[in-house]
Amino acid sequence: MLEKDLEKILCKYPELIEEGLTLKGNQVPVSRKLVDILFEDSDGQDLIIELKRGVVVRKDIAQILDYAGHFILPDKSPVRVMLIGNRVPKNLKISLDYYGIEYKEIPIPTIIEFLQSKRDLVLLVSIEEVDQDLNAHRRPSITNRIDFKQNPPRRRPQITDATTFKDLCDIIRILSSTIPTNYMDLLLLENENKPLSGILVQWQNYKGKNRDFKTLSKIKAHIIWRENHNGWIFDRSGSETDPIVKLTGLKVQQ
Repeated sequence: MLEKDLEKILCKYPELIEEGLTLKGNQVPVSRKLVDILFEDSDGQDLIIELKRGVVVRKDIAQILDYAGHFILPDKSPVRVMLIGNRVPKNLKISLDYYGIEYKEIPIPTIIEFLQSKRDLVLLVSIEEVDQDLNAHRRPSITNRIDFKQNPPRRRPQITDATTFKDLCDIIRILSSTIPTNYMDLLLLENENKPLSGILVQWQNYKGKNRDFKTLSKIKAHIIWRENHNGWIFDRSGSETDPIVKLTGLKVQQ
């Protein structure tokens, strides 16, 4: 999913954020900058949205507070700000809660399920590269599951397409919402100092698709396979039995 796709979806379906929002504009110019989305909430307050495809990071906090300064006026209603991403790290959640800065985590699978419920074929196609040549043993694409055929189809990116580490990260994030193995890759890529036992706990929350990785040994075998066959580089620390493993590079890039 691209950030512009997330923006389109939230502009059309603000109820994914909260009820009672009215769209005032997107890419709103403010002092040579652009506010991603501007809403008015049910109490008549402006709500400034800063979007982040993927993981919210600390610079996003500074950015949204910068934008807010252009909307805060003594004679106006209070202004709300909210960070929205597919994932918000735990340490940032704690800080944002402590300082009263609003945020919302909207995972890609949640967005896909919502669009399916709305039967919004146009937006579904915009966030999934449909490949009509997928073999029969693979899961049908999101759009095919609701009897929609795109002509001509666009090719879904593959892990083996990556020639740089950035490419690899982008492809993992695209595929992780629909392919269980790539969701495990995403957990290893975005590992926040969790040992493999912590990764296993996260994996078990992946909507019932945890048949692939039931033990630490299976995760370790997957990591070794990625190293030997795909040239991925992992950083290891901690204990040998339950190490902290994070995907950090791609050999072809060096």
